[in-house]
Amino acid sequence: MCAQKLWEHVNEDTVASTLAFAETYNCPDLKNKCIGFFAVNQNLRKVIFTDGFLLLMQKFPSLAAELKERVGMCKRARIGSKVVGVS
Repeated sequence: MCAQKLWEHVNEDTVASTLAFAETYNCPDLKNKCIGFFAVNQNLRKVIFTDGFLLLMQKFPSLAAELKERVGMCKRARIGSKVVGVS
């Protein structure tokens, strides 16, 4: 219930602190949604310039690898879908 309320208010300015909350309090569904939010290219470009993102990386450096992996997977999927769509 609490995680759902937090997710309802996630945006570029709040996703880093919400992900920190999810990591701190072991909320895997909320963590997964937040990482998915980061993986959207336009969101990532905005989020990485927030203070919350800097604090998140300082407090939870292990999340950097997870974010890198998920963002990389999404980029490969977008590139693959573009290549498949080309005739």
